[in-house]
Amino acid sequence: KDFPNLNPNFISIGVENEGYGNFEIDEQQYLLNAELALKFYDEWGIKLERKYHLRHNEINGNKTCPGKISVEKILVLALQLKKDRELMAKLEEEKNNQELERKVGLYEKILALWKKVIELNNQLWH
Repeated sequence: KDFPNLNPNFISIGVENEGYGNFEIDEQQYLLNAELALKFYDEWGIKLERKYHLRHNEINGNKTCPGKISVEKILVLALQLKKDRELMAKLEEEKNNQELERKVGLYEKILALWKKVIELNNQLWH
């Protein structure tokens, strides 16, 4: 709207969905759209905010697409996916830290056993 002579295809990414404009997409398509929005965020820094995700009819008023598709729902799902992935990464890191602590504890026990073996060996042979 600010640049009426600019072709939006040069500065935007278009996403097509299976179906018809007068029908709702299914939950799997919503999730896939959310994953795609999150990929756009991860790869190109496209924020998960409504002002950065436009419907085709918001760019070209002559269009009716994307019909009943809720961009807001896609973004809510994308934000939840982002939070879930961050939580999973944090849990994985904690798990790795716990695993490392467990291994260090085992190595300390093994080292203590070897010290005992060496001590007993010294007592037997000296």
